[in-house]
Amino acid sequence: MAFPTWHGGATTHDQEFEAIMGSWDVLKEMLGSRFLDRPPQELVHAIEASARIYRIAESSQDTLVPIARAHGVSWRELGAALGISPTTARRRYGDEDEIEGWKESLHRRPEGSS
Repeated sequence: MAFPTWHGGATTHDQEFEAIMGSWDVLKEMLGSRFLDRPPQELVHAIEASARIYRIAESSQDTLVPIARAHGVSWRELGAALGISPTTARRRYGDEDEIEGWKESLHRRPEGSS
């Protein structure tokens, strides 16, 4: 399997999606093998792929959790979705100013928009 490099980052949503899928393919292949038998450069590519997926997931959570709170989703539900306690979810994502900003955005949306 060819191991792509992702330095420089994607510039469009389509390119970002392709990079994520490429990262996932690299990890799937690596997880189906013995890590000790892999050349060091392949391990570096797998680490890079893993880091890309982690950053995207973390960034998504940083955006989605405050929006979900603005919609009234409880810390208990969010904690369960994240696999952490409600208290930990609130500490990590509970920026009340950000949540209030999203609430204001929700109220300003024209009727019928989604």
